[in-house]
Amino acid sequence: MRRAESEDVTPGGDSFLDIIANMVGILIILVMVVGVRAGKGAMSPAPQVVETVSAEELEVHVAELRRQSLLQREEIVQTAARAQNAYQETSLVDRQRHEMEVLRAQAEGELAERREQLDAARQREFDVQREINEAQIELSRLTQQQLQLVSQPLDVEEIESTPTPIASTVKEEAIYVRIKHGNISVVPVVELRSLVFGGESRDYLVGALRQRHEAADLFGPVDGFRLRFRVERYAEAVPGTVGPGMARVSNVMSAELLPEADDVGQPMEQALLPGSPLMRALSRRPANTTPVLAWVYPDSYDELRSLKKALWERDIALAVWPVDQNQPIVMSTNGSRAEAQ
Repeated sequence: MRRAESEDVTPGGDSFLDIIANMVGILIILVMVVGVRAGKGAMSPAPQVVETVSAEELEVHVAELRRQSLLQREEIVQTAARAQNAYQETSLVDRQRHEMEVLRAQAEGELAERREQLDAARQREFDVQREINEAQIELSRLTQQQLQLVSQPLDVEEIESTPTPIASTVKEEAIYVRIKHGNISVVPVVELRSLVFGGESRDYLVGALRQRHEAADLFGPVDGFRLRFRVERYAEAVPGTVGPGMARVSNVMSAELLPEADDVGQPMEQALLPGSPLMRALSRRPANTTPVLAWVYPDSYDELRSLKKALWERDIALAVWPVDQNQPIVMSTNGSRAEAQ
């Protein structure tokens, strides 16, 4: 029995589906074509840029290569020639050494034959003479070597030194100098001392000492220096005694030198010239009896060496008293005496 057809067929429906299918197919084909072209573009090599070279530049380059080739060839030829010369010299030395060894063997053989022909006494004499000849040859070689050493110039380092004489204690009569900042100045100690113990100054100090057991005063200036003088009286009991009046009185005197300027004096080079204050002071006193006492600060030890050399050449004794950089020059009756050399 036939089934009744219940579905309605829409006119033109199949044509619309065909159009959609065709469009999808066209899109797929376009995508594939684009992909294939992109792959070919990636695989294709990049275009190369070819540099153009002119004929003149090419000729210059070829000429430079030819010149370097000729230089290398010439160097190779020179090296080969040097190698050939060295080989020939080596061969000549080897041949001469071989000939010398042959001659030496022949000479030793002849000496041995001559020795065997001698008796015992003559053999001993022959051996002794041979040892003497060998010793003379060795002596001649050593003498020649010594002469070569003597003829060579020697590098001699000269070291200048000043001998140190025996020291002696500096007494009152001395020439006093101060060396600081590279300058040396003659300190008028004797002249300042005469101001302290002369005339009215002495009377004033004695009177003040009786009243207060101490006295002080300032003297100068003389040649750029002042002197601050101080004296104190002390009473000490005499050992083994009891009671008043049994005391021992002693006076302690001290003096401080005060320069009017820190750089007083003159450089050592000028002070060692004739006519300088130092040279005049040295010429006024006998060199064998009057030493020089130098107060030296740390910044002037090089100048001290120059002074020491100059005084040693004049046979004048020198005593050195180091002073700290900021320390004044002080003298006291309780101090120690300097030693001059």
